[in-house]
Amino acid sequence: GCSADEVNDAVLHRYAEATRVAEQIADRALVRLLAASDQTAVAVNPTGRERSATVAAVIPGDVPPPDTQQLTVRPSRTRTDSLDPAAAVAVVTRAALEDPRVSSVELEAATDGSGDWIATVVADHRPKDIDQTALRDRLDAIASDPSVRFVHLEVQRLEATQEVLLRTAPIPGFGWRGLAPADLGDHAVRPHGGGLTNGLVTVEVDQSDGTFSLDGIVGYGRLVDDGDAGDTYNWSPPPGDQVVSRPVDVDVLVAEAGPVRGRIEIRRTYRWPEAVVDDHRVGEVEVVVLTVVEVHACEDLVRVSVSFDNRSRDHRLRVLLPLPERSDRSAAECAFAVVERGLDAEGGPNEAGLPTFPSRRFVEAGGLLVVHDGLCEYELVDVEGEGEQRGAGALALTLIRSVGLISNGPMAMRALPAGPPLPTPAAQMPGLHEARFVLHRGGRDPYAVADESFTPIRTARRPGGFGDSSSSGQGLDVKGAEVTALRRGRDGRLELRVLNSSGDRRTFSVTGRTGRFVDLAGEPTGEIFQGSAELGPWKIATLQLD
Repeated sequence: GCSADEVNDAVLHRYAEATRVAEQIADRALVRLLAASDQTAVAVNPTGRERSATVAAVIPGDVPPPDTQQLTVRPSRTRTDSLDPAAAVAVVTRAALEDPRVSSVELEAATDGSGDWIATVVADHRPKDIDQTALRDRLDAIASDPSVRFVHLEVQRLEATQEVLLRTAPIPGFGWRGLAPADLGDHAVRPHGGGLTNGLVTVEVDQSDGTFSLDGIVGYGRLVDDGDAGDTYNWSPPPGDQVVSRPVDVDVLVAEAGPVRGRIEIRRTYRWPEAVVDDHRVGEVEVVVLTVVEVHACEDLVRVSVSFDNRSRDHRLRVLLPLPERSDRSAAECAFAVVERGLDAEGGPNEAGLPTFPSRRFVEAGGLLVVHDGLCEYELVDVEGEGEQRGAGALALTLIRSVGLISNGPMAMRALPAGPPLPTPAAQMPGLHEARFVLHRGGRDPYAVADESFTPIRTARRPGGFGDSSSSGQGLDVKGAEVTALRRGRDGRLELRVLNSSGDRRTFSVTGRTGRFVDLAGEPTGEIFQGSAELGPWKIATLQLD
């Protein structure tokens, strides 16, 4: 934001507090849902649309069930630490007496002739059978024996467990379903050439530059780093710019090949200028950028993350995403709206018309939908042609801008200052960063794709295996409108806010529910809701449900 570093720090602290509170509320809700469902494991959909998702689950055994992908295995017996004998007295005693999962402790001399001892903590959730005095006396005796070097702490569980990935069956909007693997059918992830496919999308990596193709269209993921002599308001290229778009080294690894999730890791090394000095980019820093491309079973999406340690200043890093068709228009989500824009931006005598525009969660152009995590800016680039034939060939998504002043000026993109010239060292964005975005070419509802991309399905489990996927429930059934808020009001009623995200009149419904319309302050408008109602173009409505 266009503010001092200290203000941004304070805002980030508030975000963190709000996030922790929200997570605790969600965890409590999951516990209640699990208890009410009478299931061993449930998957919970916190959005209004029915959808499936890729989730992880911990289950008994060490052999992955069909239609799952094993991530890790924890054997029934594991060695967790090797302790100094004196330290082992407190560690083993605390585990034996304070951990509710531990029923007993076994102490035995190692059989390898080392003189060491093995303390086995039996974590089987049975009632405790521990003589505290006898245990402490034996541990003290071991600790006082000078020939003992280590006490090895081992944990004995009832059985081995494993973490697996699975694809859920469709889960009702604002509902739950018993957690169990869905049949992947023909849409399991599998290797394809130098990449991955699931029958819905196919990606392959170009080993020469680390870009990848999506369904045969090449060039996705190209990184372009250019100088930024601007400020927190405006990007502005320095007169002596250096644009870096090719890596000096590329390493590609297919880290996971399915069947539930495929993952390709692309490690590219760049040499970026270090800073802008006297209107020129100078110096050089070596930066390793890790791009991870994911394909999930039964999904028509490609998930991408880009992470790096930013050690360069005064620069802008963008990722280029080719458009399947040239386009002179883009449509991006903003607050309670989707805004359509052309290739040009309004300018004037004091500020150049720079066509980098904001996007809240998604932007569409030329048959490509890009859903991103966080508030981003984008620009349609590679513009060619004249008149009606003029169109862009790619979309550039800004991953990071590094600047050092709240306001600069005069500069190339703005003749006058926009605010105070206060230094903002933190706005140079040093350190580790990760940007995440999702690509879709299927023409689906962008709001639905945004939900699938960055609103995770939550799970809750008791010890044991999977639940019954034929069992499900739903708390609220909303159709025909986007849900932008759902909360418990002061009087105990559910308060639902909906949006007609189109330019046409639409009818929305809340199955089996009645209520009343209220304004944004919660005051009744006098309109009664009887299960369905009409929303005008871009209309926002708030309901208090009976």
